[in-house]
Amino acid sequence: MGITSSLPVAPSDGAEVIISVVLFALVVFAVLRLTIFLPAIAVDAPGASVRNVFADTGGHAWLIVKAYFVTVLPFILLVISIVGLAWLGGAHDINTGNGSLAADVFAGLLRFLIWTCCVIVSARLFMKISDRVKAGGPEASE
Repeated sequence: MGITSSLPVAPSDGAEVIISVVLFALVVFAVLRLTIFLPAIAVDAPGASVRNVFADTGGHAWLIVKAYFVTVLPFILLVISIVGLAWLGGAHDINTGNGSLAADVFAGLLRFLIWTCCVIVSARLFMKISDRVKAGGPEASE
């Protein structure tokens, strides 16, 4: 009997979990660091480059996380409340994926509102923390 037979997870499953966690961390890092890049391009800022965006967002990770969390929190609470009320009302098979048209329209509207709010947060963060991007380069902010 090998050592792998006593493990609760197969080695391939463990590797898949590790790869997923690493990829998730990389995506979160990229989103945090590039959050003001699209607003900079939208307003045609003179220093709209990945290098300047990385320089401007350095040290502001918690500000960015808090801004997005505060924005998305009401929607999370709304969904939790609706699912809880539906479950209390007798909808115990919520996980089946058989949604009604009204539920699909509500979910689409909610996703639209969340994306809109996140774009607004990105624009406001651009206004607050983009020194090099607005000025035109690293030498302009020194």
